[in-house]
Amino acid sequence: MGPAVHNQLYECGLKTMYQDKFLLDKHETQLFQSLNKFISFINNANQPNSTREQNTKFCKSSSNFLRLKLLTVLRQWSNCSQSSCTLESRDVLIQWWVTLLNFLNSDTSLHIDTALESSLSIELTSVCLECVSRIATILIILPIHPWRDMEIYSHHLLLTIHCITNKLVLISKNTKKLNRTDGDDKFSINDKKLQYFSKYSSLLRAFIGKLNAYAFFYLPEEFHFDTILLLTVSPQISSNIQACLFSWKKRQYKFTDDQEKTIHTEAFEDKDTKFFKIIVSYIKNDFVLMSFYWHYWYIVLHFVNFSDSNFEITKSTLASIPGSEILLTHVTTRFLNSDLNKFMRIIKQTPNPKNVNDNVAESHPNFRALNSNNAFITSERINDYVFSNFKTIKLWECLRSLSGCIFIEAHSGSLENMLSLHESLLMDYVSTISAYDYVAANVIYNKVFQFIIFQFESLPTLKFIQWNSWHNGLLSMLRTKNFNCQTVSLLCLFNIWKHVALEERDIIVKTLLNEFWSSLTFDNEFPLIRILFVKLLVFKIIPFVQDSASLRLLPHERVKELYEELLMDKEKLTGEQKQNLNCMVVDRNNALVFNGNSRLIMVPRKPNVEDQLVYKINHDKNLTMEKFPSVSSVANTRPNIILKNGKYAYDVLDEMASKAAFLLAEKNTRLNSKNSHNEGDQDNEDNDEDSGTRRKKTRESSSSLSATLNSWFSKFSTGSEEAQKRKEQESELDNDFEYGEDMVDSSEDVPKRSSSNIEKLFRHGNNSGSIASFNSSVKLDKKRGNILIGPPELRFSNDIKEQNSITTIFKLAFIQTNRKVVEKIDMANMKWGTIHGGSKYMKPLPVPKELIFVNPANNDNETRNFITLDAKDLDIELPVPDFSIFGKCVEVRCEVPTVGNPILEDVKDIGENGISTWKQNQSMRLKTRMRKICVFIETFNASVKEYYEFSNRLEHDSIFIDYEVRKPSSNHSINIKV
Repeated sequence: MGPAVHNQLYECGLKTMYQDKFLLDKHETQLFQSLNKFISFINNANQPNSTREQNTKFCKSSSNFLRLKLLTVLRQWSNCSQSSCTLESRDVLIQWWVTLLNFLNSDTSLHIDTALESSLSIELTSVCLECVSRIATILIILPIHPWRDMEIYSHHLLLTIHCITNKLVLISKNTKKLNRTDGDDKFSINDKKLQYFSKYSSLLRAFIGKLNAYAFFYLPEEFHFDTILLLTVSPQISSNIQACLFSWKKRQYKFTDDQEKTIHTEAFEDKDTKFFKIIVSYIKNDFVLMSFYWHYWYIVLHFVNFSDSNFEITKSTLASIPGSEILLTHVTTRFLNSDLNKFMRIIKQTPNPKNVNDNVAESHPNFRALNSNNAFITSERINDYVFSNFKTIKLWECLRSLSGCIFIEAHSGSLENMLSLHESLLMDYVSTISAYDYVAANVIYNKVFQFIIFQFESLPTLKFIQWNSWHNGLLSMLRTKNFNCQTVSLLCLFNIWKHVALEERDIIVKTLLNEFWSSLTFDNEFPLIRILFVKLLVFKIIPFVQDSASLRLLPHERVKELYEELLMDKEKLTGEQKQNLNCMVVDRNNALVFNGNSRLIMVPRKPNVEDQLVYKINHDKNLTMEKFPSVSSVANTRPNIILKNGKYAYDVLDEMASKAAFLLAEKNTRLNSKNSHNEGDQDNEDNDEDSGTRRKKTRESSSSLSATLNSWFSKFSTGSEEAQKRKEQESELDNDFEYGEDMVDSSEDVPKRSSSNIEKLFRHGNNSGSIASFNSSVKLDKKRGNILIGPPELRFSNDIKEQNSITTIFKLAFIQTNRKVVEKIDMANMKWGTIHGGSKYMKPLPVPKELIFVNPANNDNETRNFITLDAKDLDIELPVPDFSIFGKCVEVRCEVPTVGNPILEDVKDIGENGISTWKQNQSMRLKTRMRKICVFIETFNASVKEYYEFSNRLEHDSIFIDYEVRKPSSNHSINIKV
């Protein structure tokens, strides 16, 4: 078996340099030589009669040989293919492909009567499967390849499907037999066998999604594999003949309600199609489906990039992409509809608190606990359910992973169009939901939409998002005048503000300050709405408009108008009757309090680190915890990665990578814990340290998965060199396999040191220019510790953020209240089966008389925002807005306007008693209006004070509000939960 004849290397449609071609030729020659050695080694291994020790040695030696001689190069070439590089000389990889399939087929470990001691290890199986997976990716058929390559590729895909399916059938059949087997003497053996089957099945499932995607496009039409798969996704489809982007595909699929046009499998079913149904049936699993979908669009994007025609992925061209309309609708509209329906059922199934609290009295030890929070579904559980179970969340994490792996410079237009299609279909479904449905709106806007923004924040732009459609939905909720709807809208606007396009921000500012100003400040009695709106105004809108010539004065004018109105109303009232107006004064300490005893306070955000979660989950299997207790907890985490215990969710990888991920998670968890302790001890010393310097130090001190793997390979290299010194007289073949003897078992030993070449190890495809730049660093025969072994997938498609953009959050806190008033309301409400009592009452509670007073001025700082206006029998202090936040717009104190006598033309015929009543009504109206203005100004001033405290440390864009709005657990409950 000699070296292959190298034809051509293409990179973005251009020929490579001579040195690149030489390097590829060299590696192909090495791969052929390694293939011959591998075949010779396994043929001489005499496995059937081997002992347990010999079999263990065989598996380790084989695994290590494949890693260093094959998998290393395949991971480089996978990186190369993501730079739009394709290798036309395919002989060596085809030969490796069929050899690995034969090697896997020769394994008898899945037979029920085979001893585990003579089986291939899970580690070796994982290495073989990743090699097969990467070969399939590298040999992907593109428009530049001849039809002969397509036939060969299709045939080997079919062989792979048969291999994987046969193993799935064996696992299923023998697992059932073992589960039916009785007898204590066989229990331990059966248990070990079942564990082995479970691990083997897990490996296969990681590969099934990708294998289905490649078979969908590249198996011959007569096999009807694509039809079988689409029927599994949606049974109500039809097909017609139409030319496609993939020239060998002749069918277009679409939804249909016509039973006569519906495709029935009986029309084309044979032994092949029945066989395919086994592997296709796994598409019903969410993770397998997402793996399939990842590779589905990976293939399409690469094919479009190499297509001769100027093909664009749009709604009008979807018919040319096989199955795209069916799959897009399924993963957008159907996913979200299913998620919302399940969520509603979860909420409705919550036990009625009336049945629980019938006999609960104030003397009950858990009285306040039962009434302070919903004891059945907490906010943390709601968020954890959404981010752990929603298919829509899994979809957008999948799309972000694909965007991070794909070569963006080569696919930017197609990638953005593909993402835009998903966002457009999602928005089409959202637009059908009523603006009054705040439960669905809260899930969509404050969970799903914000999650999408978090995931794509680290990419250059968010151009695919149609901001106009989303902000129209938010404004529609404000127009409902419904408390919960307005809360959802204001929360979303605050949290996504920095990501909204500039032109859309201008529109939102004008609309809020013109159309919704009165609605959000005076036309409702809910303090939370006013507080959220003022926080949006102070923390987001005012800093944004400082650089806008047209909007810069608008917020200042709105606040100034209110203050002038307050002075005018005060003059009107004191002109009519002399009385003390202390009831107008609001206690500034309660300006930001809502629902009786709740307040949003600023606290530093502790990041929800992926490594720590992975370690906790793996370290204690019985640990029950909310992995995603808040929306901000997914700001720099990927739920699928955590739910898969640190494994990559979209492809099968060598088990060493999973072990390395866990050990890295353990290392980082201990390191972070140690750093936190040290930071606590040195808090006073480091108080003035620049935050940017801290982030830099954190990045420098943190480890990476690449460092962990590189550490192992450094140890492997050392062990290899020592082994070679001891065995200098042995043959070359033995040397290649025997270095594995001294390797440390990765499941038993933690790496003690890290290589210095961390970045080289996991260099991403987006940063790779010429293939020589990373091929030249590969020395298979020298410096094994510095081998570039890491594929892009091991970086989990790039970090979703280079640094944490949410550093501070507004978090709900409870303060002391007048418990006598609250407990009276609690007891009254509990008689009606309501657990949300006075402590969670939506509207303001009655203010006790002892709290209505004018606080004397203690110092200048406390009274700087008050002025004193003297009348005959009047000495009242009114709040003054803190105009300093407006910068250059700040003005001196307003003069008191002169007000004449009120006009009584409309009441001149109602008599003396009527006039008296009219004056009394006017007085009450003015008092109410003045009190509302005072409340708003105090809320504004308190928020400005928070802003100054916050801006002294960080930028206002890095703040986030973590607050939950949800449907109550009972129809008898008050319609709010905080």
